[in-house]
Amino acid sequence: MRLLTFTKNGVRKLGLFKNDAVIDLPKAYLTAYDATEVPEFLYDMRKFISVGNLALDVAKYLEKHAAGDAYLKPAEIRWEPPVPNPEKIFAVAVNYRAHGQEAGVRPPEKPYFFPKFPNALVGHEGYVVKHRVAQKVDWEVELVVVMGRPGKYIPPEKALDYVFGYAVGNDISIRDWQFPPGWPQQLNPYGQNWIWGKSMDTAAPVGPFIVTKDEVPDPNKLGLRLWVNGQLEQEGTVGKRPAGTGGQHLRAHLQRPTVNPLGLPRHNAEARRPHIHRHPARRRLPKRQIPKRRRRGGGGGGGHRQIEKLRN
Repeated sequence: MRLLTFTKNGVRKLGLFKNDAVIDLPKAYLTAYDATEVPEFLYDMRKFISVGNLALDVAKYLEKHAAGDAYLKPAEIRWEPPVPNPEKIFAVAVNYRAHGQEAGVRPPEKPYFFPKFPNALVGHEGYVVKHRVAQKVDWEVELVVVMGRPGKYIPPEKALDYVFGYAVGNDISIRDWQFPPGWPQQLNPYGQNWIWGKSMDTAAPVGPFIVTKDEVPDPNKLGLRLWVNGQLEQEGTVGKRPAGTGGQHLRAHLQRPTVNPLGLPRHNAEARRPHIHRHPARRRLPKRQIPKRRRRGGGGGGGHRQIEKLRN
């Protein structure tokens, strides 16, 4: 299934993407179950995930029995981040060999995490703000792993049992705020400014939906691509990560339902085309800089793309 969060007429709900349409799950529930009230988990993805198999069974039933008036056109809704209120957002730095090579950084032996915060989340077709204080705005297409249940000390071979599903993310970075002066030739004892550089408002586009893990037998075979106005800037597969710095080893360190971008393959703006994000005086980035991203695979054919419009 492809589950999403959307807003219509000021009400946030859960939906199910099917045949290029969105099933309004609360509305479908009222008709399919001849009910007068709707369970709360159909309005909150985090509650939906926490309920577990019961919630999934309800969604599967509604997918088959939704009445015609429960179907919406994508143009009728506002796409929200699939999980607007995650407990944690953990991202992994230098999680691909190719990215480490072009950035001149050796991948760590163990996963190196940095956080993003919910204020950074933005849904499909939403705006990514180029803040007036930012001069170097960067993109990075990433596979996002949505954890499904809590756990500790999880054996690597059991890690995928704790995954709910997968989405596509764009790790927006504000490089001139992330890197201290002189970095990396001049090291800062406090490290990089991860919060400023990674968690400004709208720096974490995710969407358009979560593909449940039953439709993704092997996430390592998923492909990732990112275009900047028709020009392919990034391409790789999830499986091209250094051994021990992602995948099962990464997931074994997680404890709660969490949103986890797994890093980019290679060719972000900072490493490949640094001139792209250096336009501090312009209110809108040049047209060629508006990125879209797509994840190939994920079950059922087709991918996902999202366009981020950068503005002040």
